[in-house]
Amino acid sequence: KSEEKDLKKKYYEIKKFNPKLKSHFYDLMPRNINMLKLIHNEPIIELIKKFFNTEVLFSGRPAIHVHDKENDKLLDAHQETNQIARDIILFWCSLWDTNERNGGLTIYPGSHKGGYLEHSLDHPVLKDKAWTKNYTHISKDKLKQYKKTNLNVKAGSVVLVHSALVHSGYPLKDENHVRI
Repeated sequence: KSEEKDLKKKYYEIKKFNPKLKSHFYDLMPRNINMLKLIHNEPIIELIKKFFNTEVLFSGRPAIHVHDKENDKLLDAHQETNQIARDIILFWCSLWDTNERNGGLTIYPGSHKGGYLEHSLDHPVLKDKAWTKNYTHISKDKLKQYKKTNLNVKAGSVVLVHSALVHSGYPLKDENHVRI
């Protein structure tokens, strides 16, 4: 327990107290009514139905990703594969502005036009010390044909991308920041 009200400072308190506690945000999100209301609102549903020209939608599991000054959970370039359907829309929203200091979302414009690329499950750097056993990513050789763009997104704005669009995270540089 503490009196801390600032979410960024509270995150670092929790991480210092018990690093495993912070991971429970991820597990709880599919049951959070506010998150479900955000992604299941009528304008979003209608936009996705129109995009896929369908009346039937399935919703995947929402999750909160937390990235801190260690940048150890950043994902390399990948596509959203092995989901509930082959083609999905990724709904991405940040609680704080994303930029060169705060880190954010990198996209590879036009990469979705080539369909789904071959992915590797071997972590390119950490090997056996990776935070996940199935670290899905695309080799740097296959990415050479695409331009990499780091997005600057205002807090609360939403980025919707097709699952075939190659994307990754870019690191935060502000030692006191947490990107959620």
